[in-house]
Amino acid sequence: MIIVLNATPLIYVTKIGFSWIFEKLRGLGVKIIVPETVYQEVVTIGKEKGFSDAMIVNELVKKNVFEIKKCLTRKCC
Repeated sequence: MIIVLNATPLIYVTKIGFSWIFEKLRGLGVKIIVPETVYQEVVTIGKEKGFSDAMIVNELVKKNVFEIKKCLTRKCC
């Protein structure tokens, strides 16, 4: 199974303290893709604004829970 996340669910799931669910899904073999533009919005801009969820998402990226993909079209993933 493949899941493609946009910013809103990524931010809110993390804000409510349920980011562990992404790790659990990844452990079950689910491929979780975050488009590069979403990563920029959530992590890069979020860190500039001091949002704690940006730090958590960045740590999950470092753990390879999410796969960051560069998308050239809306149907990239």
